[in-house]
Amino acid sequence: MTDLKLDIYGVGILISGYEKTLFKLGKDFSYFKRDFEGRGDYRIHIEHTKKVDYSLIPEDAEPIFTHPEFFMYQSGEKKCIDYCGRGISVYDPRDKQIRLYSPDKDLQHEIAYLAVISSAGELLEKRGYFRAHGMGVKYGEKTAIMLGSSGMGKTRLFLGLLKDPDVSIYSDDILLLDKKRNLFPFPLRIGVKAKSELPEGIDKSLVYEMNRRKYGKKILLDTSAFSDRIAPPSQPSTILIASRWNSEGFKYRPASRIKVFRMLIRDMGIGYGLPQLMEYMNLSFKLSGFPGILIRGFRRLILIFSLSLSGKAYYIYLGRDSDKNTQGLIDLLEKT
Repeated sequence: MTDLKLDIYGVGILISGYEKTLFKLGKDFSYFKRDFEGRGDYRIHIEHTKKVDYSLIPEDAEPIFTHPEFFMYQSGEKKCIDYCGRGISVYDPRDKQIRLYSPDKDLQHEIAYLAVISSAGELLEKRGYFRAHGMGVKYGEKTAIMLGSSGMGKTRLFLGLLKDPDVSIYSDDILLLDKKRNLFPFPLRIGVKAKSELPEGIDKSLVYEMNRRKYGKKILLDTSAFSDRIAPPSQPSTILIASRWNSEGFKYRPASRIKVFRMLIRDMGIGYGLPQLMEYMNLSFKLSGFPGILIRGFRRLILIFSLSLSGKAYYIYLGRDSDKNTQGLIDLLEKT
């Protein structure tokens, strides 16, 4: 396989190196695979090694951050990360390049995936796009976004909705909006805990898996399985705030604008729940970058206000029966 090139709304990312990991990353980001000229905005190189080579971290490197899953060191402008004996990566912010060295294929896949999301997210915001943790779908002419904590059954609901031919998709995990409240497609791989959760009749070549450091094994589905169901950009008409409740069925009630604002502050303003690779964040604050941070923060806040006051808002309560959740949400969207 040649180098993998991704164009994420104008952010070019070039990924090179170990072919088997590039193959899986190509499935993760199949919607964004396209050629571009030059080296791109970010480069990621994956080196499959026989063992972890600690000589990649200079002896004079200073320890700057400790985390249960990694140790970070800095040598000049470069940041070196030791993934607790599973791999080493070196990030050079001057040429926007990440080099990952590891014998662990699952670690390679996980780190490279998060590196793409993190690096693209940084540049997208500078170019006027803002991300939030949530699900986005279109039902007929109605566009809905759903906010809520991880693990409540959002993906299962998302796959259930796709059984209805009138449903098209934006994303099951990351919402991407511009300052005019336009929601853009951001379909990434879909992850479930077991193959039995996948829709029937899915091409087996689109199903693959990985074993994550913290959350264990995940069955993944290439969203090209739904390439004909991608929704066009549009403004959300309904905002849903989801939670679980101890019942078989589905219910809903109107939500206050204040609650919507608070949820958007959490999921968009703070970015709670967004997949990030915190070890590549620029931990050394520079005063020269402060005005840009303030401007982007102000723009994000304006968008949050605008979304909070637009359309209709509901609390939805997801029960144990996924089919009832799916039908209940479709009934709600029909009524609104």
